[in-house]
Amino acid sequence: RRGVRTEAAFTMFSGFIPKVVSVPAAAFPLSILAAIGFKAPAPPNGEPNLYQPEKVTWGIRIMFAVVPTFLALLSCYLKATRFPFKDLGVADAEIKAGLLLRRQGRAYLDPLSRKFVLPAPPPRQEWLRSITLLDHFTGPNVIIATLEESPADRGSWLRRRATKQLIAAAVCTGVALTGTAVTISLGMLQNRAWGWVPSILVILTGLGVLAVLVAWLRRRAAQALCELNLSDELLKNVLAERSLVPESEIPRPDVSNAFELVSAVASLEANAWEIIHDPRRATMPAGNPA
Repeated sequence: RRGVRTEAAFTMFSGFIPKVVSVPAAAFPLSILAAIGFKAPAPPNGEPNLYQPEKVTWGIRIMFAVVPTFLALLSCYLKATRFPFKDLGVADAEIKAGLLLRRQGRAYLDPLSRKFVLPAPPPRQEWLRSITLLDHFTGPNVIIATLEESPADRGSWLRRRATKQLIAAAVCTGVALTGTAVTISLGMLQNRAWGWVPSILVILTGLGVLAVLVAWLRRRAAQALCELNLSDELLKNVLAERSLVPESEIPRPDVSNAFELVSAVASLEANAWEIIHDPRRATMPAGNPA
């Protein structure tokens, strides 16, 4: 959307998020099984007890068959109804057309939001540090709020907001950590009926530590922004990059050119596939509106 390659960030999140999810996904079902009366292997040989209560049997069936099936069907439904890219070929053509128009500094269609982006002029070299720090805070509203501050106080609103988030994350983490210590000291971890409570609190503590780290990094970025010169020109440049413009506010020639370029790119890609599979069927598109 902003003409910046973000493969590294995408790869990091695609590998990191499953690791975060896998911890509660593995711990929570075991806690539920213990709460509903799962019979642990008997010492000294540790042989499994094959005669579990019926509610344990049904609990295993529900958690490992019904719930995954329901979530899989729900994900299919959401993908069919909410996923914006119905035709990956069209989406690919829209992305490539958008990159071409962006290089020319012209309005292009954002395939995700179906709105238009008006590319801002290339940022100055001395702005790059400020833009990198502002990327800690998403959305155009934070830029608008910073623009409304006086030039001498710019960044203060971001710092106050980040400080509140850091305090909230630290308090929630402290509560979860305290609850973990108290429940374990009371022996609830060995209690079959209440063993799930310390398990959940341990998971919440881990998520809280992660939230504290993220909030601290945002607080540090906000503090650094307070020490930089955030000019109107810089903030308006960032705001332009983050703003999406409805089609009705874009000149009709630019809208027509954007859609015609998408069609031309899609036609070129289709023709390329025809050449690969059958060179005799290849036909070149009539023209290139770019």
